Formats: sequence, C-alpha cells, structure tokens
Amino acid sequence: MIKNVNLYGSGLKKVGIDYSMSSPAICLSYNEDVSWSTCKIFYLTDKNKYLGHFAEDKIMGQSLYKDWTSQQERFHALSNWIMVHLNLDNSVKVYLEDYSFGSKGRVFNIAENTGILKYNLYLQGNPIILLPPSIIKKYATGKGNADKELMYEAFYNETKIDLQNILNSSISNPLTDIVDAYFICKYGKQYEQEQN
Repeated sequence: MIKNVNLYGSGLKKVGIDYSMSSPAICLSYNEDVSWSTCKIFYLTDKNKYLGHFAEDKIMGQSLYKDWTSQQERFHALSNWIMVHLNLDNSVKVYLEDYSFGSKGRVFNIAENTGILKYNLYLQGNPIILLPPSIIKKYATGKGNADKELMYEAFYNETKIDLQNILNSSISNPLTDIVDAYFICKYGKQYEQEQN
C-alpha cells in the first residue's frame, strides 16, 4: 500500500503527471503561476534508498510495489495512487504527457495502464490535457529533442535543486520522472495562455 502519504490540503490549481508502470511522478501546484515554490512532487519507487522526503519536503518518494496477481490489479493501484493525490478535486486540470511515438517494449501494457488513469480522471470530472513529450522538452530546454541530461540541467538551473546529489542517483528514474512531472505541470500556464 501507499506509504508516507502527505497531502497538502485544498487549493490545488494544476497537476502535471509523468505516468508510467514503474516510476510515475505527479507534480501538484497550489498556485496558477507554477514555480518550484508552489509545488509538491510525489513519485513511486521500489528502491528503499529513494523512499522518504527530500528537498525540504517538496519531493516525496513513496512505495506501492508488491507482487501483483494481475496487470489489471497493478494498473488499478497505480491509477488510485494518482487519484489519492487529487484529493477528489474535480476542478483541477490535469496535464499528462502523451504517448511517445518512439515507445518501445510493452506498449500495449503502457496504453492500458494510461487508459485506466484517463478513465478514472474522466469519471471524477477532471479536464485532461495531453501534451506531446517534444512540447515539454522544447518548453524546458528550447529543444524538442532534448535528452534526459539537458532536461535535468534545465531543472537544476531553474530550481537550484541538485537531485543527483540529494537522491544519490544517476540521471535516470526516479530523477527524470520528477523533472518531467515538474515541467509538465509548469507548462500548464503557457498552454492556457496559448489557448486564449
């Protein structure tokens, strides 16, 4: 089950989700103008060293992993983890990274997993805005084909949070999921301005 859940009350304004089957991350902003100071980021991990609260409690690593009896049980648990963080608030817009055209591996499982989350968001009434990965990369770095290192560099330059040192991690999961969720959430304001 979920460990170390620490919800931060009402007032949620924007949500950015970097969703996956192994290391999803969710960035919650409590202000329309998303910045590091207005966000809390949660991620799932199956590694004990990544569990806990980091960066002055702005980043929380949680565990949900166990032996699944089926993929459906797994997808349901992952989706519920996201829904818990939305705290039954159907007014908040959810920005979700869309599928990558270059996805490899278990693409049908990835699609089923994401479909269950989208369905639950739909049932709750949350508006879902799907964002191509290239748009998020361009927003964060100026390059639509930016690699993980460039995304991390953009995150570090903006926040001055040295996740590599804090998490004692290479530029891989969960560090990259945190970075992506943050920029997905942050892009929400620009997206809304472009739509008006």
